Formats: sequence, structure tokens, C-alpha cells
Amino acid sequence: MSSKLFSCPLPAALPAVSDTGECFSSPGNVIGIGFQLYQSTPSFDATTVKAVGTYTPLLASTSDTALRYVPVVNFVAATGEAITEGGNDQTTYLGIPKMKGGGFSTATFTLEGITAAQALEVRNLIQFSRLSNGRTKLRAVLFTEDNFVITASDFNGVPVHGLYISDVIKGGSFKPEDMYNGQFYLPYGWSHDSVTTLATFDVASLLNVAP
Repeated sequence: MSSKLFSCPLPAALPAVSDTGECFSSPGNVIGIGFQLYQSTPSFDATTVKAVGTYTPLLASTSDTALRYVPVVNFVAATGEAITEGGNDQTTYLGIPKMKGGGFSTATFTLEGITAAQALEVRNLIQFSRLSNGRTKLRAVLFTEDNFVITASDFNGVPVHGLYISDVIKGGSFKPEDMYNGQFYLPYGWSHDSVTTLATFDVASLLNVAP
């Protein structure tokens, strides 16, 4: 995945832009996150990412190919802002800011009705999302309520940086479920480099198999 916005020399003509046609993209809300370590050979491709049989051994695995499925509610990926330099002064042409790049996105979600022990199990994934020099080994596959699977274009999952799980949220309503807020960061361009595929099974039925 590249966040590069500019090329030099410029292409001789504008690149193609596809017509939207009669359909629009609406894969539904994210209801689950599958966490996996980066794979030198991806566990999925355009065909196998659709099939439940691909996920079953990964959910049961205790090796570095293991996939850990986490049901979530209220998943939101809030986009970052444009990164610019200068503006309204003599450091730039006509005082117009220089476009330098794009800012990271922040994904937030809630773990609903889980125990403290289960929250700790998800928190144990944090260590893979912040390595030296800001790197990460953790990737995420997103599952939606309309049975779509969202992953990077190489089917290796989208990079997850700085995963965080909060302490429990107590009270606030009548007999509330215990809830834990979660968050992680996504590099600029993650969605431009993603693919959305309709699964052939009910993604809400995915369950982790205890090792």
C-alpha cells in the first residue's frame, strides 16, 4: 500500500475514472473484526476469502497464521485531514497551502457484553500493533452485517496501528451490559487500497475455536 499522491514526470493525460453506473457501494456496518499477523503469503485470495472453509482452520490455529474474530458494535472509521504546509503568506505560490499528503484515520468500536477475561484476551493483541519505529505486525479483516468482507487489495488485511482497549464502562442505563471501547489507527490510503467481497456464508456465525 502506498500513500504517495504525486508522480514525476506527470502522465501525459489524465488517468481513467470509472463511471459509477446504476449501483453504489453500500456494504453495511462492520459487525466483526478478524485480527491476524501479517502473512508473507496471504491466507486469502479473491475466491477463498468468500468461503467459510477458509476461516475455520485459521480460527482454530495456534500458529502465526491464526485469525482471531472479535464481534463489535458501533464501528466507525473517522477519516483524517489533509496534511498541508504554509498558506496565506509569502512562503507559497499565491498564498495557497502546499498539499503534502493525507492524515491517518481513527477506527473506534465497542465490545459489548463480554467479560473482563475476554476483554483482556483482546487487549493482549495490542503488543503486535506497536513495534519499534512505529511499525506493526497486526492486520484486520472487517466483516459487515450484509455479509461483505473488507480487506487490503493483497488480501493480507489492513494495517492496524496502536490498538487500544479501554477499561469497562459501567452504568448509564437500565441493567446495562459491560462494554469496552476499542480504537486503532489506519494509515492514509487504507480504504483506497481495500477490496470488498461478498461472502458465501453468514459472517456473523464465525466463532473462535479455543486452542
